[in-house]
Amino acid sequence: MAGYVSGLVPGAVVSLVGGLALITFGRALLLDRHGTAVSGAALAIAAGALGVPALRWGTLSLSELVGVQSVLGPSVAVGPTQAAVSSAIALGATFVALAAWSIEPAADSRAARAWSLAEGVLGVLAAVVVFAAPGVGGRLSDWIGTPMEAAVTAGVTGAGIAAVAFAPRLFASRRVRWVLIGASAVAALSAAGVVASSL
Repeated sequence: MAGYVSGLVPGAVVSLVGGLALITFGRALLLDRHGTAVSGAALAIAAGALGVPALRWGTLSLSELVGVQSVLGPSVAVGPTQAAVSSAIALGATFVALAAWSIEPAADSRAARAWSLAEGVLGVLAAVVVFAAPGVGGRLSDWIGTPMEAAVTAGVTGAGIAAVAFAPRLFASRRVRWVLIGASAVAALSAAGVVASSL
């Protein structure tokens, strides 16, 4: 996943989902039935939400998604307004799903929590590439894009990392966990429906 996120390895949105699925499978070996259900549901929601920009721009290729956004700007900030808002809603659903995904299995040591956080941050960076890719090119200004694009990318990254970092507190209750997972599923499906209807 690090290779796909960094652009060093060519891939597609499904490659990112495959990476998350492999991590989920590894975690499932340590989980009880409830933890497995949470992880599986969160993975499914994140996978669906990550597909919204691919649907919007008509490509699954990460390099093409980054290319489109480096020219037009981040998906969450490029009009028409309906498509941009739908992309932002799908991004929020992705972050909620990744936050729920990152808490299972519950960390019982600092090292375990750090590892879980690192995996969650990797998921966040995958979402940033898909929804709010920074510019690309040889010069520093090409990489950070315009000040507005750089601010959007930085803000999206910070919000995602905060969601994953505070996930153990946000999802302390099983009931809250399932309510937020359900809400993110509805949000992702609604966003996909709006984007699909605007094509």
